[in-house]
Amino acid sequence: MRNLLLCSFLILASASWSLAQSVSMPTPSPQPRARDPFDGINDHGEDQATQRLEQMRIKKAQEERRKQIGKDTDRLTQLVSDLKDLLAKADSTNVLSLDAVKKAEEIEKLAKRLKNNLRDPVQ
Repeated sequence: MRNLLLCSFLILASASWSLAQSVSMPTPSPQPRARDPFDGINDHGEDQATQRLEQMRIKKAQEERRKQIGKDTDRLTQLVSDLKDLLAKADSTNVLSLDAVKKAEEIEKLAKRLKNNLRDPVQ
């Protein structure tokens, strides 16, 4: 009899415990918190810092681009001058020297690179 009462008690206790677990209590909705005046300061500051860094990167890239354009322009001027001298020294025949052809090819490649560099914006 004692075992029967103990068993009944355990069954009743486990049943009530599982019933209590299955019944869900409504969860309270989160209360809106007051706006903190300091919220977002770091985000805004980071945005400004990121923008400043991006502006500095673009400015540096533009300066490097200007330097490269200046170097390419000087080199192009030198190549054209050399080609002009080679053509002036050449005899009156229709045959050009191999050096003149190489200079002309180099001028063409450099001019294309310079044109593309001038056309494309810095990003």
